Amino acid sequence: MKTIAAFLLFGFFFWLANRGAYKGYFDGDDLDNLCMTNAIGADIFVNSFFSPKLDQANFRPVGHAFYRYFGSAAQLNYPRYIACIHAVHLINVILLWLLLRALGFEPLNAAFGLLFYAFNMGTFEIYWKPMYVFDLFCATFTLASILLWIRDRWILSFLAFWCAFKAKEVAIAIPVVLALLDYTLRKRRWKQLLPFLAVSLSFGLQAVLANHGPETAYTFHFTFDALKTCLMFYGNRILIVPYGAFIVAAMFFIPDRRARFGVAAILLFMAPMLFLPGRLFGAYLYVPLIGLSIAAAAFSHKTGRIASIVLALIWLPLNYRDMQHRRSEQLAIADQNHVYVNQVLDLVKAHPQTRAFIFDKSPEGLHSWGVRSGARWAIGLMNPLKEAEIRSKEALDLSAHEANLAYLIWTPETKKLSTVTRDAATQDIPYIAMNNAAPLWQLGDGWHGVEGNFEWTNLEAFAHIARPAGAMHFEVLINVGPLLIQTLKQVKLEVLIDGSKVGEQQFSTAGWRTLSFEVPPSKSPTAQVEFKASPGYFYEDHNPADALGIAIGGFGFPTTQYPSVPTPTR
Repeated sequence: MKTIAAFLLFGFFFWLANRGAYKGYFDGDDLDNLCMTNAIGADIFVNSFFSPKLDQANFRPVGHAFYRYFGSAAQLNYPRYIACIHAVHLINVILLWLLLRALGFEPLNAAFGLLFYAFNMGTFEIYWKPMYVFDLFCATFTLASILLWIRDRWILSFLAFWCAFKAKEVAIAIPVVLALLDYTLRKRRWKQLLPFLAVSLSFGLQAVLANHGPETAYTFHFTFDALKTCLMFYGNRILIVPYGAFIVAAMFFIPDRRARFGVAAILLFMAPMLFLPGRLFGAYLYVPLIGLSIAAAAFSHKTGRIASIVLALIWLPLNYRDMQHRRSEQLAIADQNHVYVNQVLDLVKAHPQTRAFIFDKSPEGLHSWGVRSGARWAIGLMNPLKEAEIRSKEALDLSAHEANLAYLIWTPETKKLSTVTRDAATQDIPYIAMNNAAPLWQLGDGWHGVEGNFEWTNLEAFAHIARPAGAMHFEVLINVGPLLIQTLKQVKLEVLIDGSKVGEQQFSTAGWRTLSFEVPPSKSPTAQVEFKASPGYFYEDHNPADALGIAIGGFGFPTTQYPSVPTPTR
């Protein structure tokens, strides 16, 4: 009863410290996994689970099944995902407790070792983000495999090992860990270990052969620089104290076989990560921390009760302070993601026929793939999604051919999303003010994206606007920046309507200006507009083929309903 009460108490304090996680929101990887796994058949999970081949697309059936089956029920209710993650973490804590006791540690020593696993903010992301369920479930089956091996249930241990590998590839080290465990416990079970080693060797060789493909974030770099980068990162995260890696290494010299086994287990589980400088995440320490707990329990066994309590009282506040820092950072990112996805959901609810989206930037934690997945989830996974990055050729094609269209424009400076929609009833307007409500489908090639209240052109930029009957007065609001004049000394703008030049002007001083041109009468309801700027402005490292022309704040035929933008006073 005391043990059960202790775990219930731990669960309460863990929830109390991490309750902020329930206010978080999905990252781009989460949304991508939700969409991908809910759009494929169950046969893919079954085939992948039983396949002896290494999946080149990093499909992990155990972890991805969480998104498929739990995600189908929970939908986008984020707190449910966190509740499930915390429940599995508590199960892992219980399994680790059983493992420490099976290794012969007394309750106090086991509790001290458990502390460095149960509440270690080096793996903060595990408790706060669903995207690391792969490591979470890998730890569950890794612990189960080791426990079952100790209890001489080697067939069940092998099945748990297989599940662990199908959750995350770090489990490839389990056979060697079991061999070291037998050495530590003075047991000899080499025949039973052979199937484990065969599977591990097979997947290991496949990984090495696959490493010769195209360079990706998952490509191994067997170099000293890569090893140094990874060791410094994980060394600083494993104990949340400076030079934590040296403290862990020092545990190897504790006169206890179990301490040496624990440190060796850390290195074995970390081995694949030490040559992946393109994938550095604290959550990847979640499985290696099993070894840290064993080594810490051995340390406690050798140093005694008082030393264990004093060190725990020193480490816990440092750990909690680190969690508070990460908490604020994570919630700020989550809030942006939540706002973005909710607005997309609301947009589709208001315009249910929308199937085409044009994206301009995205929140830090959502990324382009998260933006696409959010839109896909909003329209329904069975409906085809058409999407493109703003100003791309694909975006121009969508703008020209899709009646129901939405622009999603994220402004990093204000951290706000602006949406502009078009349907079959939308009419072109005669005057376009360059802001986040502008009808961007009326802009053709040669534009760079809205920057507050203006938009840069290339040397040539095209647009089409409605032309009111009898309209003979065309205006352009331009922003001649001081750096532009300082660099070029002088810039010229030519304006063409329907292929004919209606005027030009040169500028040698900075400032906002409204240009006005008389245009010949036309019976056409649409005017094709072209801007030509010269000589061309370049930022540092700017592509010479994509020179900037001039910044335009608005243009068109002013009307009562669509008046021209007033010239800014500064």
